[in-house]
Amino acid sequence: MRGRLAAVALTLIAVFLCASRPSDGSYVYFSPTGGAWHWDDDAYPDLQFENSWNFMYGGRAGYAFTQAFSAELVGLTGTNNAVLTGGIGPSESLRVSEFAVSLLVHFQSLTSTRIYPFLDLGAGTVLRSGGPGSLDDNHTSFHLGGGVMFVLNPRFAIRTNVRDTFFTEKRGGGNLTEQFTVDALELSLGVEFRIPTRQKGSRPE
Repeated sequence: MRGRLAAVALTLIAVFLCASRPSDGSYVYFSPTGGAWHWDDDAYPDLQFENSWNFMYGGRAGYAFTQAFSAELVGLTGTNNAVLTGGIGPSESLRVSEFAVSLLVHFQSLTSTRIYPFLDLGAGTVLRSGGPGSLDDNHTSFHLGGGVMFVLNPRFAIRTNVRDTFFTEKRGGGNLTEQFTVDALELSLGVEFRIPTRQKGSRPE
């Protein structure tokens, strides 16, 4: 299913490369982010989480090089209390942190409004530490999602993010090895602080 979604996303990018109009100016931006991650119990068969949704926070920093495309660095982290399956032992805090690079495709040129959707896909690393069993590992991850941008003025915007980050993990027991897909669904809100680097009309015709 995720492979099909990625194929659709790449197709949309290819179409948009041909359809996008010239840039109205490039800018760098910073976006403090807060929201919630959905912790998938099925991906942790040995653990029971205290909450299915738990607070996460972090930030994004990027560069919009055209009206249609921007690239950003992402850093997010969050914790959730968990016990071993069956309620064995004390509750301990498991921390998950994500560091990633994203490509965003903005559909502003299609809507010509201050409110427009965007597509978000990329790759990074997920680090886990703590919790019952004292996890301490990292995995190459991929993410796919999008959101809605509300541009207040040339220097400020509000954005929502809906994004699924996932990676695979092999676990063995005896002679049997199973592969699990571990994912975290992000629902968050951020404020973009934009710093223009090239004003509209600054380039020679």
